[in-house]
Amino acid sequence: MFKIGKGVKKILLISFVASDEPIGILTLQALVDKLLNNEQELLSNYTWYFIPVADPCYAKLNEGWFKDIYNIKSYILERFKVIEWKLPGSCGDYTSSHLTLKALAVKKAIDMVKPDLIVPLHNNDFSGLYFFLEYT
Repeated sequence: MFKIGKGVKKILLISFVASDEPIGILTLQALVDKLLNNEQELLSNYTWYFIPVADPCYAKLNEGWFKDIYNIKSYILERFKVIEWKLPGSCGDYTSSHLTLKALAVKKAIDMVKPDLIVPLHNNDFSGLYFFLEYT
């Protein structure tokens, strides 16, 4: 995690929430460039925290797929997809009380920063970026 800015309000943006979602890191790169070069007021009013890769181990498995020209065949056959964010909770007879390492790392970042706004960045399979806003 890294931070820029010195404002009172804190914003946390999280990229590569899933191992096959490269658009988040590209969005963060564009945002950091814009903040550093054109938006000094936003750096004065907010402290920006960035987690560029929330799932580094599994993202590494997709490096070959990321380098290829995008096409539906490689997307279906070659991408590595894992859904294992296991957050504590229960549903019917199923109970989970353990966090994965990546979920624990993001939780620790949230606990440390205590952000006013959390923005996890996700790929929409065929139309770019989507995100959830969590205002605390």
